[in-house]
Amino acid sequence: MAVDEQITFFFAVPDPEQVGEVRSTLHQLRREAQDCLIGKVVAEELVIDEARKDPHRLFATVMVLMAGIDLLSKLYAGSDKKGEVKKRFVDFSKRYVVNGSGDVDERAEALYQGLRNPLIHSFTLHSEKYQMRLVLFQGQGHPVWLRKGDSKQVIVSIAGVFDAFVRAVRAYEEDLRSDVDLRARFSAMYAKYGTLAYFVRPA
Repeated sequence: MAVDEQITFFFAVPDPEQVGEVRSTLHQLRREAQDCLIGKVVAEELVIDEARKDPHRLFATVMVLMAGIDLLSKLYAGSDKKGEVKKRFVDFSKRYVVNGSGDVDERAEALYQGLRNPLIHSFTLHSEKYQMRLVLFQGQGHPVWLRKGDSKQVIVSIAGVFDAFVRAVRAYEEDLRSDVDLRARFSAMYAKYGTLAYFVRPA
């Protein structure tokens, strides 16, 4: 499969659902995140409004989104070497997830060290470095907020993380379409992480 075909398949929008026994990993992940948050799959621009009406499994939603950043960071780096998880996650987050404002380095670090690690590994928000507070909504624009005067006090907006993830997916795809180096890195990891087997339930 040519790189452009890989990109098109991998970045297929969550609705409608792909068919067949092989699906895009990212496509399935985007569907899973929506199902966790709102209990159904809709056009991504409608998800936050749906979440305001009836939010569902909030911690599970964030866990799926953190796994999504991990997935994209491997493709972005063109590597899945052990010992480089943090660097990949933080580098991708700085460019695509928490970009656009000050404190980019600290907010990306807080997302990794304060949210991703404790939540994925022990289903907690306990961090030696940060005091984390998870909320459903927090203003507009950023998923991670550092308290003024104390950057160790961190507020994470679940809706903000979802929105930032969707924007990151779209921005990364756009960059892939024109950046030769990014395309080579993406393609190097695609065979491992671009697709997954999908087992259809028996009728």
